[in-house]
Amino acid sequence: MKFQAFLPLTCLLIALPAVAEWLPVDPAELQLKKPKIQADADAEAIFWEVAVEDKDMRDAIDLVFSHYVRLKIYTERGVKDHATVEIPVIGKRTVMDISGRTIKPDGTIIELKKDAIFDRDLIKTKGFKAKGKSFAMPQVEAGDIVEYQYR
Repeated sequence: MKFQAFLPLTCLLIALPAVAEWLPVDPAELQLKKPKIQADADAEAIFWEVAVEDKDMRDAIDLVFSHYVRLKIYTERGVKDHATVEIPVIGKRTVMDISGRTIKPDGTIIELKKDAIFDRDLIKTKGFKAKGKSFAMPQVEAGDIVEYQYR
């Protein structure tokens, strides 16, 4: 009976987009000049979806989080703060299937190249080191939308 209780959630997760499939961008989002929520924001999340699923990987069932982030950049400070993305890797977890793109106000799309994604130490102190993935979104300017996905 417990399995049946989770069935609706499983169906919902299956309906979410897979990594590297991009959702359509509303042309109104491309033309936004000012944030909707906080008037003085440098950037604003249009959405951030996280899907959670059990997946059969490497002969074991793993818990997989799929992230999909879309941000609108409004100012140069927003470019500075959000054009480079750092994803921490905690413990024995892994980050995979990273993809990203920058969308210009005219609809031009610039894809993140795979060779622009790096493994690096994000934090290094005495007795503690946090590793992760890091990448710079391509050609980000104020007015652009950046979106990226990873599992």
